[in-house]
Amino acid sequence: MSSITPFAQLLHTYFHDWLITQRGASRHTILAYRDAWRLFLRFVAARVQQPVARLELASLTATEILAFLEYLEHDRQGTITHPPWAAGSATQFLHLCRRP
Repeated sequence: MSSITPFAQLLHTYFHDWLITQRGASRHTILAYRDAWRLFLRFVAARVQQPVARLELASLTATEILAFLEYLEHDRQGTITHPPWAAGSATQFLHLCRRP
């Protein structure tokens, strides 16, 4: 039995099938999105007090995205390594997951 959660599979598909195959994103774009996702998932995991590996898609709400943007802007001050647009990847991903 696979240890990959449905959410992890969705995220994998987002990176490999959509960003790479369909969008033709560059290596640098993929790495930037990866880093943004790591930061976002760690942020949400801390807020819901669960390990990142146990997060589900339902944990990634608009409230969490807005809180993450607030965190980036105020606590991290939009540094060059973690710019304020980092949550855009999460927003885009959630939109794709919830399309009919």
